[in-house]
Amino acid sequence: MYYFCNGLLNQKNSRLVVFSCLLLLLLGTNAYAKQSQEIPAYNQAAETLVGFWNQRAYEEFSGMMNVSAISRRVLKGLGFSEKQKLEFTKGFKAGMRKSVDKIINQVPETRYVKLLKTTPMENGIKALVRVDYGDSGLSYLEFYLKKTTSSTVKVVDWYDYAQGQKFSETVRQLLVMRMPASSMVDRIFNIMDGKEAVRQQLIKVMKSIQENKPDEFEKIYQTLGKEARENKMLMILAVKMAILSQDDKFYRQVLNDLNKYHGTDTTVTFLLIDHLFYQKQYDAAVQAIERFQNNLGIEDAGLMSLKSNMLTLKGYPEKGARLAEKAIEKEPEFEDSYWSLFFSLASSEKHEQAVKVAAVLEDRFGYELNSASLAENEAYNGLRQSQVFKQWRAGRNK
Repeated sequence: MYYFCNGLLNQKNSRLVVFSCLLLLLLGTNAYAKQSQEIPAYNQAAETLVGFWNQRAYEEFSGMMNVSAISRRVLKGLGFSEKQKLEFTKGFKAGMRKSVDKIINQVPETRYVKLLKTTPMENGIKALVRVDYGDSGLSYLEFYLKKTTSSTVKVVDWYDYAQGQKFSETVRQLLVMRMPASSMVDRIFNIMDGKEAVRQQLIKVMKSIQENKPDEFEKIYQTLGKEARENKMLMILAVKMAILSQDDKFYRQVLNDLNKYHGTDTTVTFLLIDHLFYQKQYDAAVQAIERFQNNLGIEDAGLMSLKSNMLTLKGYPEKGARLAEKAIEKEPEFEDSYWSLFFSLASSEKHEQAVKVAAVLEDRFGYELNSASLAENEAYNGLRQSQVFKQWRAGRNK
């Protein structure tokens, strides 16, 4: 959902929010002394996982998934027989490789995945990573790694902050959607007694999702009352369907409702930055980024660059430029920080400094910044019409 450095700033088309099939696992951060001696092995496993991803080592990356453990999480509480569980797990294992291919291929070859931190937890670690999808944005994921019975460290689940739920929960939803709509509602929504009207509304919602009819979903959504919209699971599904509908007005409405009913929920903070941007609430967006960063417990170039963009839009391009420079110093190979710096410098009419950054974007990252490409964004009008830029471009064209 890293919109400004991927679309607005580099003039490429993209959705404002990226939804991957990976998801972030928000668990406790307590360390466990009894496993302290095993932490290096867990950390090495996390580094290996990210290494396989960046190397596009499909088989090796797939081999680090504990499919049986993930399958157990998917099936928990669904009431399946042992035979049904075995059949599902068998098919799930076969399908995991295709999922892995998609996961890896979503990252452009010019971008990369970065391990940001690991945190001890009971019988394993949480590994926080940043995934750079290029034009489609960034996501922050946390993998949950534990030892198998053979003492091999593998992934048992993961969670994406841009999605707001675990991977196992997403698979669970897909599985349950093959059931009758009434059964789906009973199994994936926590509907209390005495709320039959809400239940019936959700049955209609689930039918439209099951039939993959985003337009029908939108019509039903407009009839939903407060009680239905207070259901976080429904709102997460609504965001997905709004994106499928390709209706930005509906998408903004859903984000507004998500903020209204779940704005204080830290698991959707990252997702709601989009809503704050749409509303031009740049102060609130900066605060949301800071809350998200504090929640992660990291200082990350990606979030620093995002905050830089918001500061520039807020009318403080000098502050934005300083933060972007700090992000570059922290992670020189991270492309988006250069776009943030370029945006800030252009917005503050520091043209001589801006063309120096433009040269880096061309030489290091392969772009060509000319008057035509910059014309798509009015923030660059002053720069591209300046003598400084024209002379710089003429010199580069020689």
